[in-house]
Amino acid sequence: MMHETIKEMSDQCWDTRMDGLHFDQTQFAEMIIRECMRLADRPLEISGLFDDYLPSEMIGEHFGVL
Repeated sequence: MMHETIKEMSDQCWDTRMDGLHFDQTQFAEMIIRECMRLADRPLEISGLFDDYLPSEMIGEHFGVL
């Protein structure tokens, strides 16, 4: 089952062209990277997490891959 955050992002990457629907993979990748950057920049103390909680774990949890 696809995590809701990823589904919402992917839904925004579809557009209609002359030859039909098109999924913009570059836009999707950029959205994922921007979201990871946003999460990595969040201070861990704001999110109520401890020092031993890694940003990579926060990102994985956010996207539902942990």
